[in-house]
Amino acid sequence: MKIGITRESNQLIETKGVLSLEDISFNCATLELKWADNKQGESCIPTGTYTWTKSTPTHVPYEHIAIGGVPNRTGICIHYGNFAAGVHIDILGCILIGSSYADINGDGIPDIINSKTVFEKLMSLLPDNGTIEIK
Repeated sequence: MKIGITRESNQLIETKGVLSLEDISFNCATLELKWADNKQGESCIPTGTYTWTKSTPTHVPYEHIAIGGVPNRTGICIHYGNFAAGVHIDILGCILIGSSYADINGDGIPDIINSKTVFEKLMSLLPDNGTIEIK
């Protein structure tokens, strides 16, 4: 199955977007780090087409979507969480999903909300692997 992510452009603090599934009526909000030249732990990944697989890593106690084939990067995945910028950050290059955005912690930066619920719904719809196109 193909996952598509369409990012908004010119985002200096964090990267918002929309995730959709090919052939299934499902979409949700995404939140990533800002673009910082693909630096590990500081940047969202480059636009492009990659592979994905459901996986349970040793450092996370739940199944997530591991993204493979990202140039000069490892450990990139889609998982739940709320923060991509500010004092508390839940990602080091991964993609968070949720229903929409709100400033949860009052720092003036939009966070993603209802992440775990939306993530569980996405996982129930996906097969074990596929491709992801980020544009």
